[in-house]
Amino acid sequence: MRPVSRGSILILALWTLMVLGFLALAVGGHVSANIRMARYLQDDATAYSQARSGVALAVSEVLHHPEKFVLSESGIPQDWPDLFKDNASLPGGSFSVSSTYAYLNTNEEDMLVIVTNFGLVPERVKINLDDQGMAGSSQRLAMVLGDVQLATAILTDYPSNKYDDVVGGAPESEFAVAQKWWSRYGPYEAVPELLAVKGVTGEQFDTLEPLVSIWELQRWWLDDQRITWESFGGIAEGRAWVTGPEGLPTTVATRRISFVFGFCSNSVTQTSTNMMLYWREH
Repeated sequence: MRPVSRGSILILALWTLMVLGFLALAVGGHVSANIRMARYLQDDATAYSQARSGVALAVSEVLHHPEKFVLSESGIPQDWPDLFKDNASLPGGSFSVSSTYAYLNTNEEDMLVIVTNFGLVPERVKINLDDQGMAGSSQRLAMVLGDVQLATAILTDYPSNKYDDVVGGAPESEFAVAQKWWSRYGPYEAVPELLAVKGVTGEQFDTLEPLVSIWELQRWWLDDQRITWESFGGIAEGRAWVTGPEGLPTTVATRRISFVFGFCSNSVTQTSTNMMLYWREH
């Protein structure tokens, strides 16, 4: 038998090392990708939990201090800086609650003012999608969009067409029932229904979402007890961060939650309850 050449053994050893090197690189890349994915999921979960904390804090503040969330004499919501500021009471991140409110400046004609320094705002101060006959809602909506025709389509054309589609061809008795229902509850069943309006883009919806509403203040009497139903809306933003090389926090993930909740109070029994009406995660 011919002896094995030392050169052949060296070549075989080099090929073996090369194959093992490629395998190590492949496994290392796979492990590294999984580590990055796990870190991303962890940061995203932390940011989401921070945003949920902001929603819980906002609801708690209204339930325990409803007298602070009232409109001023000018009709402008009061500032609530404790909600608006960053709250880092939970480890690994921070959260805050903010609101955008658009109104017409009465001192300057056709002057639209948009402010964002309110932790929460009552939904009744927003542009009401069911106020087809209100000039203020139409004017504010047109100025936000910069398009009078689109504002008309949102407040008038779409509700009329939807109404016709629902009751068209129905007997007169059913038509009357539907008409009564629409007049009481309004044509819009949810804010995202704006996306069904022809001409409204996703970008425009993101602009309009914090400025419009379908909920109003309601008061009624039940067995000599005065019941008040008020709705509040805001955007909770949660941030996950890590400590940078200079000891400063660096944001690595952000989550936002748009929400509206209803607050029902009884003036006689001094009791209250709340219900989440709208929730959208960004």
